[in-house]
Amino acid sequence: MSSQHYNDFCCYCTGQDCKEIRKCEDTDCPFFPFRYGGLERDVEKDICEKLMTETGMIE
Repeated sequence: MSSQHYNDFCCYCTGQDCKEIRKCEDTDCPFFPFRYGGLERDVEKDICEKLMTETGMIE
């Protein structure tokens, strides 16, 4: 997995199909305010890694 794709597999906003944070439409999602940018790529990567690990999407 290359780092530029972390944004693509963070599934926290969708709960099903993987979707980019920037395409998140769930207003309850903590990423919603950042859906058009605002998070640094490294921060997105760290958050997504943590969430994906916690949800069992990655080991």
